[in-house]
Amino acid sequence: MNGAHLHLMVIHFPIAGTLMAVPLLVAAWIMKNETVKLVGLALVVAMGLAVWAADETGGMAFRVVKNMPDITRESIHIHAQAADWAVWSLGLNALLAAYGLFSAWRKKKLPHWVFVTVTILAVHGSTVVARTGYLGGQIHHPETRSGFTAPTEGTPQH
Repeated sequence: MNGAHLHLMVIHFPIAGTLMAVPLLVAAWIMKNETVKLVGLALVVAMGLAVWAADETGGMAFRVVKNMPDITRESIHIHAQAADWAVWSLGLNALLAAYGLFSAWRKKKLPHWVFVTVTILAVHGSTVVARTGYLGGQIHHPETRSGFTAPTEGTPQH
């Protein structure tokens, strides 16, 4: 296994986890269920750690693919910039969610403003991390690039 394999394995956690956290947080809000709220906050904290791990493996992936044919440094740079936004978005929300969990444990009450803010930021974070994944896919998946035409039957593929 090389750095690119590791990055591809790790990157799916913050994408899928954040996309799962949003409906969980919204459902907890609607149901007014404190336990589900805390589970949602814990998932947000976990995704903050997962996005950090994904970002850390990005450099390893870069070293593997940087000289491959059809890989442009521009596509890697655009993906890396989006990844920076994802780390900040999910990371800051994870810190706020951790504060909420700590408050719920320490004071036996989750501050409502914390939960509402984490939920709204999770919606934003899910779009940021999904876009980052999409841009990462464009690095080595020509089928996601603009202007791509699918080969027809009998067309040689490489």
